[in-house]
This record gives sequence, C-alpha cells and structure tokens, in this order.
Amino acid sequence: MYCSKCGAKLSGHDAYCSKCGKSTNAESIEATVETVQLRCKSCNGTMTLSSDRKVLSCPYCESTELIVESDSVTKQRIKSDAYKEVQFSKDKTKKDIVIAKQEHEIRKEKTNFKRTITWIIIGVALFIAFEAFCMFMAGYFDNHDGEVKVSASSNELKGENYENVIERLEDMGFYNIETEALGDLVVGWFDKENAVKEITIDGDSKFSKGDWFDEDADIKITYHSFSD
Repeated sequence: MYCSKCGAKLSGHDAYCSKCGKSTNAESIEATVETVQLRCKSCNGTMTLSSDRKVLSCPYCESTELIVESDSVTKQRIKSDAYKEVQFSKDKTKKDIVIAKQEHEIRKEKTNFKRTITWIIIGVALFIAFEAFCMFMAGYFDNHDGEVKVSASSNELKGENYENVIERLEDMGFYNIETEALGDLVVGWFDKENAVKEITIDGDSKFSKGDWFDEDADIKITYHSFSD
C-alpha cells in the first residue's frame, strides 16, 4: 500500500510513513488503488501516487511546486475518470432499477389490497341487498289480507277446556265461533267435563299449525258435558 499524503510505498506493518510521518490508520490506500508515477521538477525524484491527486509535496525535497503530468499520465487520468464515471452511472442505474422494482411491488400490493377491500364491500352490500329482497318477497307472498293464521293444530286443541280454546281462537283473529255441548258424560272418568272433543274450521277437523283461513270462517267446537 501507499501513503495517502506523499504517495511513498509502505509495508503492511508500517504504522507511520517513513517519508512524511503520516499515520497509516490501517485504512490507508490499498495497492489496488490506481496509481501514476510523476517526477519532481526540483530534484527529479520519482513519486508514485493516486491517479486523482494533482498537487503534492515532494517526499525528497519537500518542494510544493505544481507537478506537470505527461500526456500519457493525463490520458490515463482521463481514462480512469471516465471509467469511474461509467461505473458510477452503472451502479446508479442498477440502484434506480432496484428502487423502481420495489416501488412497483409496493404500488401493486396497495392496489391489490384496495381491490380486495372493494370486493369485500361489494360482497357485503350484495348480501344485505339480497337479504332485504328476500324479506320483501317473503312479506309480499305472505300477505294474507282478510285471513288468519292458525297458531295451533286441531290435535293440540283437543282435550282443552272449550272456553280457553275460544279465547285462543279469538286472539288469532277468528270471531265466527259456535259451540255445542254433547251431554255424553255419565261419571266423567274417561273424559273431562267441558273438554273439547272436536273442532272444525270451515269443516276441516284436521288443520295444522300455520294453516290460513278466512277470518270469518265457520268454527264449530264440540265438547264433553253431563246430560241434563
């Protein structure tokens, strides 16, 4: 390696330059640094130094006179500078390409994220709209003007006290209700007094829970009773 101040050649173990006394600091210019040889005008001494240095002090006579380069040295310096500039341009281009790719990937990820969020919002909106449409259609087709929906089957009402059954039917919306006492009980061991034996709605004695009938449908209830 060479001294960074005077350009004198140094060994790998020198802590200071033997010519000018400058510390090497283990970070001195390596031998791989491009160098040129110049000759001092005062003492004709030959100096080896980094190619990018133009003014220095002669390590032999300490002359500080400007040292003129030969044409070959000038060409070598121009060639070296041009190479450094081209290399710097290449490195910068590679770095710009890497940065551009990274920015492209970031923009792509942001675009994909926004697209995903948009589709999620659209999906939720479509689901809500579909649910609202289903509710509307269910209400439309479930519209039974002037009709009453039975909330209990005929089997559920059998055996109940007929007065309670009348109250339940009225709560459903029926009002045309007729009752008939059968007078079929003697001791009342098997069937209870006032218990419904049969109920019909418009003649249907086997209606189910959820069936629809006109609100003015004829309802007839027969129930067990003691004979007079």
